[in-house]
Amino acid sequence: MNLNLQPNIYSIQKDVINSLSETSDLFRKVESIATSEKLSKENRESISNFLTSSISEIEEAKKNVEHLELRMAIVAPMKAGKSTIVNAIIGQEILPNRNAAMTTIPTEIILDSSLYLPELLVSDEIKRIFEKAVLAIQKKIKEIGDVEKAKAIIAQYPHLHKVLEGIEKINSSEDYLFADNKTTEQKYIINKLSILNDAIRLCSLLSVQFNPLQNLSTIPRIKTPFFQQQNLKQKQDLGDLVIIDTPGPNEAGDKSRLLGVVRNELKRSSIVLVVLDYTQLNTEAAENIKKEVEGIIKIRGNQDSLYILVNKVEQRRKGDMSPEDIQNFVVSEFGIDSSRAQNTVFEISARRAFSAASFFKTINDNSLSLEELKKQNAVRLLAEEAFGVDWEEDLESADREFLEQKANRIWEKSKFGNFMDNAINALMESAAPLAMKETLNLSHSLLGKLKDETDLRNQAIFTDASKLQCEINSLKQDLNDLDEIKKKLGNFNNVKEDINKYNNKYLSLIQKNIESRIEELFIDQEYDRGNLIQKLDIKSRKLLLPYIDRRFFPTRYITEKLSYKFKGKVEFEDKNEADKFATESISYCIDLIETALIEFRNDLEDKVKSVYNKLANKLESETKSIIKKATERLKKEFEVKLEPFSSPKFRTEACREIEFKINRKLKTKRSTEIQKRRSWKTLWLLEEDIKVETQRKQDYYEVVLEELVKQVNVSIENNINNIKNQIKEYLDEEIQCQIDIYFYSLNEYLSGYRESLENAQSDKTLTRQQQEQLQERLNFIVKKSTEQMRKCENYLEKIQNILPKSFHNTNSYKTE
Repeated sequence: MNLNLQPNIYSIQKDVINSLSETSDLFRKVESIATSEKLSKENRESISNFLTSSISEIEEAKKNVEHLELRMAIVAPMKAGKSTIVNAIIGQEILPNRNAAMTTIPTEIILDSSLYLPELLVSDEIKRIFEKAVLAIQKKIKEIGDVEKAKAIIAQYPHLHKVLEGIEKINSSEDYLFADNKTTEQKYIINKLSILNDAIRLCSLLSVQFNPLQNLSTIPRIKTPFFQQQNLKQKQDLGDLVIIDTPGPNEAGDKSRLLGVVRNELKRSSIVLVVLDYTQLNTEAAENIKKEVEGIIKIRGNQDSLYILVNKVEQRRKGDMSPEDIQNFVVSEFGIDSSRAQNTVFEISARRAFSAASFFKTINDNSLSLEELKKQNAVRLLAEEAFGVDWEEDLESADREFLEQKANRIWEKSKFGNFMDNAINALMESAAPLAMKETLNLSHSLLGKLKDETDLRNQAIFTDASKLQCEINSLKQDLNDLDEIKKKLGNFNNVKEDINKYNNKYLSLIQKNIESRIEELFIDQEYDRGNLIQKLDIKSRKLLLPYIDRRFFPTRYITEKLSYKFKGKVEFEDKNEADKFATESISYCIDLIETALIEFRNDLEDKVKSVYNKLANKLESETKSIIKKATERLKKEFEVKLEPFSSPKFRTEACREIEFKINRKLKTKRSTEIQKRRSWKTLWLLEEDIKVETQRKQDYYEVVLEELVKQVNVSIENNINNIKNQIKEYLDEEIQCQIDIYFYSLNEYLSGYRESLENAQSDKTLTRQQQEQLQERLNFIVKKSTEQMRKCENYLEKIQNILPKSFHNTNSYKTE
């Protein structure tokens, strides 16, 4: 941990907050100084509006620096202790915790020291998704026959049996789990999160033709008070720590890649914690998380913000991997830079940390006698961890001071404090400087406008009236010239056409290629069972765009069933098997669609950047001469740039549930049986074996592959059309908006100077003494705004030195 860096961040944060307060106060003083009855009503309102909006922006920016949102996402395979880690940070059990897979839906946990009780907040969208999931499961239970038969299908998940029974009894019109958007109290939050996650998992396990996560755009949020050990007291000054609990690679309940909403959270987070189980480092689970880490690095663009937690080190025995071995393992397996490993790879015992944290939270939140204290679950958990096999007897004889000593020792042994210090420091290294940098640039810009316009007015008070009028007329002409340029450039249809051409070309190609691949898999010639994957591997590489990688070849289950297809149909004797095949096939097709669309979005972002650069150069070349003339006349310098376009926003998740009917049919099954019969040949005295042909009617279920492909193609087309519409909306709104803002900013600059000169004209009606007094007050504004600008520049320079290299860019102000 960089011990010298952390105090710098906190001291700069305080300095920036003070500077913003001073700037806000300065803007409040300006109105009484800079306005008078002599000014035109229009110009008085203009000054007042500028000052009011500036104060509002500065105050909002100050709040962002005072209450930083420090976001960290946490990713782990099942049973690695992810929930225990989060619960240890909070100091109480708030996330459901069990040995079986738990997290299917990502959850946002906001640590708020002002709260007394935790709150679970769910959106109306999540409520609707849960209701649809319940109805789909109830329908599936009826199709299977009854709840006992449904339980037999999920026999290896006994912990879900009671959930299934409960869901069968839910009457959505009367008994609704999420009647309210907010839930308080720990036990109710845990219960609701458990049922929500389990319902989503049951949809997958029972092959229900409804994917609750398909169109998820929001996630549950928990706001909770948290445990603060002594070495985390600095957290009081940070604002909100936000943890994103994400489904692990063997938790999500299906084979699909990261949900779009999870990808977004990984992008938004300042750091990502990857949890490994010390006891499972060389297993398939670790291999899965390795693939997950590769995906995270790809999403975030670098590994700088990746932190590895190796949990359950309390189970280390003599001869096991040492701390040095673990660091070498992580460097080798995950490609972490060896020079960073010491500050990014941490050994922890989440179980120990949670037992200590929950104990401290219990004694801090409650005034309990020693006898009452010993009955608390948190205290008994600590005793079990601290005293071992004789914990009940040792707890009976322990006093409060001894328990606190044990809790402190357990906390130290957990190594959790070291990890949290480093995590908080890392969050501050990235989040705080970026927030302060953005705020200081805003403040610097507003102060610059105030200083320049005030200075111009100040200098013009004693300027010859005719010269003043001449300059005002010149500025009016400059403004007219800008309007003419904007009209000449039109509505920039050529820019929109350029992006639309690219968009239509590649979306059509994606659609054709995915349709070809799906038709080849499900409809084309009957592949023999052994060569199907190999043939797909060769042919699909030629057919598909390069960005559909090998991970998305069909599962062994799909290829095995398809090897028995006949005349475009696959038959099943069991309805659930037919549903499973249909669900896995649909899931595979959706993965193909979404993978291609995600890559298309990345490519489109590059295209938009290219178009932006061309347009920015075009606008600059067209307006440069006007701006240059004005700045040379006024002896002022200012720079207006076209703001970068935001990334095109559209959903890559399949926009429509793919459903189709599985046909139930009846067939006659003929067979030959050997029966014992008495024959006339033996005068009916002896029995002999006789072959008898029998017929019996039997239900079977068929999946018509052509119908499946047809439904998938409809989904592809819907997705493509939706994206085209969303991009069209983006082009009409975002690009046009940024161009309008560019011209508005130019207009604001020139209009501001024109108004300053007009105000100077009005000032000429004052007496000489009044003019001198006004000039003194205007000099005060120029002096104070210049001082605040120098402070901004000083803090920005310090922040630039603190920022991690991956965050350095050229968008900040330029010093002389």
